[in-house]
Amino acid sequence: MSQRPNIERLLFASGNRDKLDEFRSVLGLPNLQFSDVATREVQDANLETLARNKVAEVSKILPHVPFFVDHTGLLIEAWNGWPGGQTSMLIRQVGVLGICRMLDGFENRAARVRTVIGYCVEERSGVRRLGIRHDRSRT
Repeated sequence: MSQRPNIERLLFASGNRDKLDEFRSVLGLPNLQFSDVATREVQDANLETLARNKVAEVSKILPHVPFFVDHTGLLIEAWNGWPGGQTSMLIRQVGVLGICRMLDGFENRAARVRTVIGYCVEERSGVRRLGIRHDRSRT
């Protein structure tokens, strides 16, 4: 019977330290540690693909260390889930108000925010999806 991994050593690996408190709260791990690891931002709309890429990169930097990474994206129903993994690029290019303007004329402006968690614990890795659906839109 395999033992449960020791999550006391679990690291949140990210280039964005601002997310640490949010994950501490959501996961109920007030002592969650942070590792400042920047990964390449591969351009792909698929959040799972981006999380897997991050896990592969970070596991080379932090071998034998249990960690998780995240990637969050905005999935707009009128655009069939785009921008997804390309959300930060789109926000840098047009801004949040620009996205809202681009949705002018679409009857369905519903969007979901999805966070995908990639992890590596004791040489096992995987990806899990988390998400919250918001059907309220602002004009």
